[in-house]
Amino acid sequence: MVSKKTGTYADCTAACGLGVLLRVLTGQSPVIRDAGSHYAVELSRPVELDQLDYGRLQSTPGYKYVKTSETESLPQGADFFDLPAEAKKVAAWQAHQKARKAKAKVPQATEGGEAALEVDPEYPLYRQLGLLQALGSHNALFAAIRTADRNALAESVRLKLEAMAMGRDPAREQTPFEFKARPVQGFNPVVGKGVNRLKPDKALVENLDEKYADWFEEWLRYAGTPVVATARAIGKEKKDVKFLALAPANIRLAAVREVLRPAFVSVSGRVWSSSQLDVQGCLEVAKCLVQRSGLLGGDSEWTLAGYTPRDLVSGLYTTYFKSLGQGKAVTNLSFIGLPGWFPVTDPESARAWVDILEEHISVVGELREDRSEEYSLIVSYRDFLSGHDLKRFLEFAAGYASFVQSSRARRDKRPVRQMTVGNIRKLVVSMEKVYAPILDNAGFRGIARAVRLSTVTEQYHASKQDQQYEIRYSLFHDLRRAARFKERLLQAVADFVASYNAENARVQERLGDRKDPRVRLRPRVTTEELEQFVRLVDEYNCETVGFLLIAYGSAREPQESPGAEARE
Repeated sequence: MVSKKTGTYADCTAACGLGVLLRVLTGQSPVIRDAGSHYAVELSRPVELDQLDYGRLQSTPGYKYVKTSETESLPQGADFFDLPAEAKKVAAWQAHQKARKAKAKVPQATEGGEAALEVDPEYPLYRQLGLLQALGSHNALFAAIRTADRNALAESVRLKLEAMAMGRDPAREQTPFEFKARPVQGFNPVVGKGVNRLKPDKALVENLDEKYADWFEEWLRYAGTPVVATARAIGKEKKDVKFLALAPANIRLAAVREVLRPAFVSVSGRVWSSSQLDVQGCLEVAKCLVQRSGLLGGDSEWTLAGYTPRDLVSGLYTTYFKSLGQGKAVTNLSFIGLPGWFPVTDPESARAWVDILEEHISVVGELREDRSEEYSLIVSYRDFLSGHDLKRFLEFAAGYASFVQSSRARRDKRPVRQMTVGNIRKLVVSMEKVYAPILDNAGFRGIARAVRLSTVTEQYHASKQDQQYEIRYSLFHDLRRAARFKERLLQAVADFVASYNAENARVQERLGDRKDPRVRLRPRVTTEELEQFVRLVDEYNCETVGFLLIAYGSAREPQESPGAEARE
């Protein structure tokens, strides 16, 4: 077991690092399971610690030595990552792309063409670790393991593993092999140059208690970081750094290493802002978990039937390092939960998951963090993911409705996608079955349709130079403001229905008995539908009903264009 000492990604990297070492020693791929206060690392077949060949760890320590300069000498026979060589590839690729965009003469690629310029996907992680000065101790321990006394190292690792198996703190275990590990924030973000002393004369990381700097635990973090973590430069000038790490809940190490993390690294390689990186990372990981479960065809990488993505990977640990000029400091530590909306039981539910995830990826992905309105929407959605709180989603959906309408009013060139009624219903009912009668109520649906026809649908027609009705730009805002109070919500809905029906009557009166196919006639809201809606507000929380009305009123019906919908 690996205790959760820090509450950061250092805990899950240590757990995965233990899995890496056990894989080297036993050939088995262990399961990493979140057991609450600790991570359990479980082998499929039991082993005797006294029978393991610890000498393997000297030739295969479980992680790569990182070459940081062209003139650096390497441990003989070491598996290494060539950071300077990859940096040259990055520079060559950037020059290649810049020339292509400028339609200038493209610099001749190295032998092998453009494929030779492809950068190792691990480069961003090791580059940022280098910028955080985290590779010195990392490489020093690698060299110390390679040159250690074989028997001393074997006995030391056995004692450490035995302590962890018995639930003892391995940092307190005295061993014949010793190494003065230097804790660094890149691998353990709770440590750094901000440690305290009674007298602030010399607050160095070396003054930290040994439990933060145990050589074996640092070894585990070095081995586990490339399995579950990645890092990206963030900010306009790309001087800040964001670290993200997958937090296993119950999944085999090989599945994380070989399938899940490559997909995660690919997602994080896109240009996201800090909050977008959190949200999109979680959604894409969840999507990968569903798609590679075997329920939608293809090979099954893990068992998901009856579980949710959150049951396999609980979420992402994130750490934000703010540039302070000559150094970087941790300014934010957080945990973003993966969605666990409803169990994946069969191909139908798996397809529903993928549809919802792809819709949310598209919807949230177009929001920009540098605009206050849109940033608040990203944060609201991130809170929904972390807290698994349907109320947060409804708040997001209500706010997003106003954003869709205002974006279209500004003729924003960015694609602004509406959510769909079907996916909203599936999500809401799966999380809170008690709300199903609201969404199935004829009065609710009739008024939601009227809201849709008076807002986003008519905006669509206006964009086609075919506006025939008033576009009610303030309606979503008015409903959001009134939703917290029963009387105000009912008054706002009643006023809208009266105005909507009156406008319909004027159009019909103008036409008389003539039938003009160019005129779009809208269905009226009946007295019975309004009465049904009033009873819903009496029975359920008024804010929930109001936000659901906004969400449905701004969403689109699947497989229907706005024009077809308007002719109902």
